[in-house]
Amino acid sequence: MLKLIKGIKALLGFPFYVYKNYQLQKKVYQLQKDEREIYQLQKDEVSKLLEIDRKIDLIHHLQIEGQVKLDFLSRFISPGCVKLTLPKELRPEHPENLIRIGARGDGGYVLPASVLAATEVLVTYGIAADYSFEQEFQKRSGARVVAYDESTLGHFADTNFHDRFFQFFNGVQSEFIPKFIGKKEDMISVRETLLPHKDKKICLKFDVEGAEYDVWDELENLPDNVIAIVCELHQIHRYAEKVVKWIEACHLDLVHIHANNAEIFMPDHKLIEFTLVHPDYYVSSGEQDIKYPISGLDYRNVKERRDYDEIEFL
Repeated sequence: MLKLIKGIKALLGFPFYVYKNYQLQKKVYQLQKDEREIYQLQKDEVSKLLEIDRKIDLIHHLQIEGQVKLDFLSRFISPGCVKLTLPKELRPEHPENLIRIGARGDGGYVLPASVLAATEVLVTYGIAADYSFEQEFQKRSGARVVAYDESTLGHFADTNFHDRFFQFFNGVQSEFIPKFIGKKEDMISVRETLLPHKDKKICLKFDVEGAEYDVWDELENLPDNVIAIVCELHQIHRYAEKVVKWIEACHLDLVHIHANNAEIFMPDHKLIEFTLVHPDYYVSSGEQDIKYPISGLDYRNVKERRDYDEIEFL
């Protein structure tokens, strides 16, 4: 009798279980369909990304190929013909005792020797794999060096580089912080990097591949204890008016300028390097009409590429 009752219950419940199983299967099929669609979207997205990467590689290849041809053709351009024209407001003062710190090429900067003697902390933004400026600055000045650059992490796969790097950035007189400067959540602001050194005389170095304009408003309100800046500026023709206004309002004087030849034949992407110094920390030589580049101080950023013959200030 009990078996009969159980059998009847099972029979009566069978449609319900069939329905529940049907609903469950529908959900499974829908999830499988969604999974296939997501997979296809991912596949399409990957294909798009690969296509974008392919096009970027092609563009880079064409740029390199074009630059090689331009480099070859530039040998036939008469001396004195390759000039960079800048606003006359960007003609620098010319201090006594200018020296070069760092590599004789990309990564080196020119500044008065008196800045070395006065600087207590060098704060640098952007080093990638070249810290020759930081090394020589610290060696010649005794200043503490604090460097910010997340991109340097990509070079640590080279164990030799990694070991050499942290022999210098050992956390005692030199500190490395793997962060980009900027305004995004995972970045650090210029103001934050300067706060720990508010009682010290600071020299700044910017080499951040165009990101300097992202923090430009912070550069307009630098504290008085920043006594010098060396900086690489990208797309100077686009931002020249802004740069001129900033320098005119700044408590620092423009004392040196150099035309970076990395993009010498790219009309819309001219690079310059400049040095700004507080007037209390340099003595003017009184010389007028200095020709740039200055022999013995300025060197080609790209050694195998033709350099600018002159910077014109109009």
